[in-house]
Amino acid sequence: MKKFFASIMMVGILSASIVGTSSLYSSHEVEAGGVNVKGVSVATVQQQLNTWLTYNPLFRDYGFLKVDGVFGNLTDLNIKQYQLTSGLVPDGYVGPATWALLKNEYKYYTYATQAACNMELRGKIYIVEDGVYGNDTKRAVRAVQAKYGLYQDGIAGAATWEILKHWVN
Repeated sequence: MKKFFASIMMVGILSASIVGTSSLYSSHEVEAGGVNVKGVSVATVQQQLNTWLTYNPLFRDYGFLKVDGVFGNLTDLNIKQYQLTSGLVPDGYVGPATWALLKNEYKYYTYATQAACNMELRGKIYIVEDGVYGNDTKRAVRAVQAKYGLYQDGIAGAATWEILKHWVN
């Protein structure tokens, strides 16, 4: 009988802690910030922030985000840092003004990649700077990666940007 009551008591404690955790999480989410743009998910915001961090290594104070769709502390800190560097009020909310800039980060990344590759390769391979991360851009990125002994995947990730960043900044 004691085991039965102990089991019921344990189930009650676990249920209360799960309910308490979910309500704490939602209030934390509201305090920390959020995404206030219709149709934009937290995961999309995290992807765009990671793109921005890729070609802005000076702002990786908090590291890359895990794209998990959860608006946690690191997402909040990175949004505030993005807002500060973009001349916006660092409130942690992704509203229309923040999203208007953040949604174009992949395009900026592509243009920056193309321009930096053109400068690094100095005419050996020339790509049209059109904002499209196509086969020519991948070929140029692979050439830069080969030149510096990096894995040649054609993606201008963090290691490649350590080389290209002096042409961008």
